[in-house]
Amino acid sequence: MVQLKVKWGGKLYDVDVDVNQPVDVFKAQLQSLTGVPVDRQKISGLKGGMLKDDADLSSMGLKDGQKCMMMGTAEAPPEAPKEKPKFIEDMTSEEKAKEYLPSGLQNLGNTCYLNSALQTMRIVPELWQDLKETNIAGDTPEQQTTAALKVLNAQMNGTPETVAPNFFVQLFRQNYPQFAQQGEGGAFSQQDAEEAWTQILSAVAQTLTKDDTNTVEQLFAGELTVDMKCAEKDDEPAETRVERFRSLKCHINNQSSTLEMGLTESMSEKLTKNSPSLGREAVYLKESKLQKLPEYLAVHLVRFYYKADVKKKAKVVRPISFPMTLDLYTLCSEANKKALEKGRSILAGRRDEEVEKRRKAKQGAGASSSTEMEVDEEDEEKKAKRKEEDEYLSTSGNKSAWYELCGIITHKGRDADGGHYVAWVKHKGEWLLFDDAKVEIVREEKVKEVYGGAADNHLAYLLLYRSRKPASEGGAAAGPPEAVRRGVSGAARAQAPLLPRQSPSQRMGTRGALPCHPP
Repeated sequence: MVQLKVKWGGKLYDVDVDVNQPVDVFKAQLQSLTGVPVDRQKISGLKGGMLKDDADLSSMGLKDGQKCMMMGTAEAPPEAPKEKPKFIEDMTSEEKAKEYLPSGLQNLGNTCYLNSALQTMRIVPELWQDLKETNIAGDTPEQQTTAALKVLNAQMNGTPETVAPNFFVQLFRQNYPQFAQQGEGGAFSQQDAEEAWTQILSAVAQTLTKDDTNTVEQLFAGELTVDMKCAEKDDEPAETRVERFRSLKCHINNQSSTLEMGLTESMSEKLTKNSPSLGREAVYLKESKLQKLPEYLAVHLVRFYYKADVKKKAKVVRPISFPMTLDLYTLCSEANKKALEKGRSILAGRRDEEVEKRRKAKQGAGASSSTEMEVDEEDEEKKAKRKEEDEYLSTSGNKSAWYELCGIITHKGRDADGGHYVAWVKHKGEWLLFDDAKVEIVREEKVKEVYGGAADNHLAYLLLYRSRKPASEGGAAAGPPEAVRRGVSGAARAQAPLLPRQSPSQRMGTRGALPCHPP
């Protein structure tokens, strides 16, 4: 990494340049600093005269503090607002979308699959924070892809306007040729959004490590305990192993109707493999249980399968409902269930406190009750206990088996080789629809329309859930709903499902604008 001093417009910019990256990356950094588009930049003062796009920065002998000059005209600055600014709570959905929503991504020719994967991934703030704070160097496909992802995120954070991800798409296709297939006429073919999601995470996982911790593994990796038993020979020893995963498969059959049902069935399978005791192929029963839960849980609804008679992928359109709050407790191993009891009990207690406060407020509790609550809040012992609980719940991984839905990738169309992908992301209590360059606010009821039923409608294909956290981390206290809690206590209460959080827009007590990018 070399720090150059770039002069432009009468100002001197300090730019950290990774000499192992292409010139396009350097120019993208300058665009984010100056607003001068890459194609308008002319850089002089370095070895070889005017800097060419195919130049090798590592062979130019660049040194810290070296000066160079850039020529080029920046994009015209936005005009001063002609109308009086409005506060966010005074705006319509259309006005919010125009002024304050995150950037859309331009479709560069059948790249909706990639746009939807990227927009869904941007709802994971820990990933982008680590990426921002880590120097990515090297020339492997994984390192190049991760570095390009970092540059693209910086571009999207710097503007509310639509971003054209030219460099990232070009590099992604170059490094992973399976995404560069072309059809008749040379047009790039449609690809699978879930495969793109998996490939991007795989690249980042091999590159991004902070404080000796792999960021992707810390956020997305879980573990399954797998028992394999021969169904044709009882005395054959069962095989037990641990498998790591970054997403769970939800297979869909004629009986499936809910996400929970599909996940349960997917964890109990029959398969055929060679039996050492029988000396031939035999049927085995494969039973899986969740041993370790990730912070973020990706669920792949397996809607495409290969149809041999037509030699192409067909689509399963059967409706599969999915909850806004998902409880995976029943799919956990016995050891994991025991480990989850503490977290579930804490969150159940938090919900009890929240409901009690609301009950007293609704009934108009007297001054004595208010005084008692104030004294209770000042109890140092309770504060210390609550701080300890918060620290426990905030450590990596899921401590309760409760998740809340934060992102969806949907597909519209009859087969995997065509159609259209979009992303649905929950941001600051609002559901946003990312349809390439178009970004809009949608009602939660609209999100529930993607369960399935018709190929010509958008169907959920990949779901992203994040761990429930206590109210101190932003949001209403988590815990079981009051109707479930009545008459239930102890461990049984800790196993009850959660209510969805109250929308932040309903709780907002101060005026302010939405940021122009996901948190």
